[in-house]
Amino acid sequence: MSDGIHNAIIEKATLSAEDHGFLIGRVTVRHGTGQQCFGGYNLSATGGNYAASFIQGTLKVAGVSDWDRLAGKSIRIREKDGYIVAIGHTVDEVWYCPDDEFPNLDIK
Repeated sequence: MSDGIHNAIIEKATLSAEDHGFLIGRVTVRHGTGQQCFGGYNLSATGGNYAASFIQGTLKVAGVSDWDRLAGKSIRIREKDGYIVAIGHTVDEVWYCPDDEFPNLDIK
């Protein structure tokens, strides 16, 4: 998959406590060449409400109000250097990019 914007389907979305109890959020998507994850951020880091931002941003671009309804939803992904850096609504120009909101957020 090359850099740019591509269509994708959300296969699953997870929130889990990993690595010494850190809250990690991930969205697994399927697109033209395979499967890829968006997220993996330590949402329990201090200095901001990362968990709320990640959850609300993801729900908004997928057009749902419940986390358990994400699977099967179509979204767009923006890739850079082989990584998904943002997810977007399929029709509206609504994007969620964690690095824009929290540039110092660690990926686990």
